[in-house]
Amino acid sequence: MRLLLDTHIFLWCMQDSAQLSKTARELILAAEQVYISSASIWEAAIKIKLKKLEVKIDTLTKAIFESVLLSCQLL
Repeated sequence: MRLLLDTHIFLWCMQDSAQLSKTARELILAAEQVYISSASIWEAAIKIKLKKLEVKIDTLTKAIFESVLLSCQLL
């Protein structure tokens, strides 16, 4: 199975948020491939600028480009 994650799901994963359901965690871990849209960087940058998101954009881009998603506190 391949998954394309929404920005919120990706952010919740990175933050180990309780908003990410057990089912979603299991699906992400079971997926053969997990994708994150480059639009997620753009969306996060806007939220950071509006002070609606407190995370460094470099951290987000690194996680996306290095495919660190599955090691973000889900294992």
